[in-house]
Amino acid sequence: MIRATDAWLRASNDQTKIVVGHGPLANRNDVAEYREMLLTSRDRIERLVREGKTEEQVVAMRPLKDLDAKWAANDQGAINHTRNVYNSFKRM
Repeated sequence: MIRATDAWLRASNDQTKIVVGHGPLANRNDVAEYREMLLTSRDRIERLVREGKTEEQVVAMRPLKDLDAKWAANDQGAINHTRNVYNSFKRM
C-alpha cells in the first residue's frame, strides 16, 4: 500500500482527482495523508514485532488507537488493519 501511494503521488498533481476503493473522491493531499497513516502504522507495529510481540498481543495493545477515529470505520476495521500490518512482516 505504501508503494501504491508513492506511485499515485508521483503520477498526480494538485488538480488530479483520485477514485479510491472506499470513500469519496480524493485528491493528492488526501493520498499523502493516507500514506502518512500507513507509515505510522508500519513503524509502530514493526517495533512491536521486533520486540517479539504476538499478533494477539499487538491487537490487544491497540497501538493505532489514536488513528482509529479517522481511519477505521469501526472496531473490527481497526483490528483488521492492525492484523494486516502485523502479518505483512511475516512475508518479509
